[in-house]
Amino acid sequence: MNRVVALDIVKAVAICLLVLGHVIEGLTHMGAIDAHSPLIDLQAWLRTFRMPAFFFAAGAVTGLRALRPAGPFLHHRFATLVYPHLLWGAIYLVIAIVFARYYNSPIQDPGNIGRHLMDIAIGQKSWFLMSLFMVSVAAYFLFRIDARLALVLALLLCVLPIDSRFTSLSRSFDFAFFFVLGYMGIGALLRLTAALPLKAVLALGIAALPLSFGLQKIMPALSHPMWGGASLLILGLMGAFGLWCLAVGIAASDYPRRKLAALGAASLAIFVLHPMVIGAARLVLVPLMRDLPSVIPTLLIATIAVALPALAYYFIKRLGLVTPIFILPLARAE
Repeated sequence: MNRVVALDIVKAVAICLLVLGHVIEGLTHMGAIDAHSPLIDLQAWLRTFRMPAFFFAAGAVTGLRALRPAGPFLHHRFATLVYPHLLWGAIYLVIAIVFARYYNSPIQDPGNIGRHLMDIAIGQKSWFLMSLFMVSVAAYFLFRIDARLALVLALLLCVLPIDSRFTSLSRSFDFAFFFVLGYMGIGALLRLTAALPLKAVLALGIAALPLSFGLQKIMPALSHPMWGGASLLILGLMGAFGLWCLAVGIAASDYPRRKLAALGAASLAIFVLHPMVIGAARLVLVPLMRDLPSVIPTLLIATIAVALPALAYYFIKRLGLVTPIFILPLARAE
């Protein structure tokens, strides 16, 4: 399958925004960012569309190829989502116990290893990979029946006030719609953006993102028990569409395209490695920058937490060790 470069760019921007958000959360927890800082407002806005963009990109990649038989599909999903989730979850459990004071949320009851391992297995703490696995598998079987059925069900799960005490399941409800929409809509989006002048596509992206920022200020919070799902639907659609349009524009360039596409390809490694880098960077840099505006350490730590995992990924790739450090062995066709 020929990859659409814009999708790699969407993933690159989304992972950078995710890392930035985690840096903001960590520095706020440490007291290095004031509760009234504009960075808090920025984080609230980023949360409305960075995960929708991830799920949209994952669904779009699935939609660009014919559905495989169930066996190879499930093996691929387990190898690329469940395996790194379990492996790195176990690694971070050890790190969280040993270096608890440097984590955003210090681990509770560190002696209860069995409970913590169970939380890892069900995605109760780090939910993204497990939620994406559950969404992609459920959607796969619905796609084989009727993709429109998957879209309706995912839409209902997103907007209705349905919740679960299991974090990975709740997040699956939140973001399944964007995965299904990516699967069903990538062809139409490709045709639309190909038919429009590049300047018009960029203008759409530049308009959609600030508009979603303004709407986020007046719409119910994503955590609202009744209307949070509707806010996520509207703001997630606007943000993901704006990000897609900007990615299409960047994909028409040269230097930014290649660098961002490379970051997108390394997004899994950045996702699993960035908490370790953030913790270490905070430990070293925050005391040195205590008197500087909080935006400076925030951006510097976020840059380091994206760059170092990306460099590690390509170093590991050059050594031929991406398997088994990040994924299980796959057949060549996968």
